Amino acid sequence: MFVTTMRVSAGWLALLLTAVPGLSLGTEIITPEAIPVCYHFSCKTQSVVRLKPEEWRQVSNWFAPIAQSAADERRQIQKAVGWLEVIVGRYTPIHRDLSQDRDDNGHLGQMDCIDEEKNVTAFLQLFQNQRLLRFHTVVEPAYRRTAWDQHWAGQIEEIANKERWVVDSWFQDYGYNPYIQKSEQWKDIPFFFSSSYIDNSPD
Repeated sequence: MFVTTMRVSAGWLALLLTAVPGLSLGTEIITPEAIPVCYHFSCKTQSVVRLKPEEWRQVSNWFAPIAQSAADERRQIQKAVGWLEVIVGRYTPIHRDLSQDRDDNGHLGQMDCIDEEKNVTAFLQLFQNQRLLRFHTVVEPAYRRTAWDQHWAGQIEEIANKERWVVDSWFQDYGYNPYIQKSEQWKDIPFFFSSSYIDNSPD
């Protein structure tokens, strides 16, 4: 198990916020041996985590047996993302994370929606790189805003019908499964609504 941690400069932050999904730290492809993890608000701190083989097997086992439908695969993605966060939290401070930025004291490990989106997108890209996804592909992060604030989340696209689905972990405490809902529904927040930080999931 190997972890490196760095403070991200303004230049690095700009790169991270505009990076092509699937790439991290410039040009490194995300693998089980190099998973980037953001925390401490707006990717202020980033660690690179190397999983043990057994830890990666625990994550990849959520994709067994092979999904027979896109809906089945989304359920697998949901559980695999939640469990990978648990494992990564053993080696980084994100195990302290509370949902919706409730730790307003700024303790190391708290994540805002930018951190959560970057981590979920990295996890999704890892699954894709390891050929665990058959019905979906990873696309650019989902984004919505109101007059008062804005919100980001990971996003996948169903290959057969091009329907997009948001994978949003910001509304849950550390280690809980993320919400997965249709992107058009997730984005359906009026511009002059009080906040974009609204849980409009169907359940």
